[in-house]
Amino acid sequence: MANQHTVSIAKGPAQAEIEMLLPKVVAHAPGEAVEMLAPYPNEFVAKMLTLLNPALAQDVLERFPSERRQKIVAAAPPETRQQGVRNEAFPESTIRRCHEGHHVASLSGLSGV
Repeated sequence: MANQHTVSIAKGPAQAEIEMLLPKVVAHAPGEAVEMLAPYPNEFVAKMLTLLNPALAQDVLERFPSERRQKIVAAAPPETRQQGVRNEAFPESTIRRCHEGHHVASLSGLSGV
């Protein structure tokens, strides 16, 4: 069940903007995606990253400055952050790690969170 935070970012104007921006983020290199996402709030960026391919999400997130990266990961819903902790237990090259990494918090190891 989605918490209130998840529901609030997934509905209304933010959802429409996410849907409009998602194809553009996917179509660009990670550095360009960071430039596109930089003006948005951390919650928006966290939601966007959860919608990306895990490898692309990681590439995008690690290009944000460290302080911002930590804030983006912290803005992810708690269940997403918890999944990330579980994902970090698997070696990077394992299939489990690749398939379980659909959450922005799977990148939490990059941020020190």
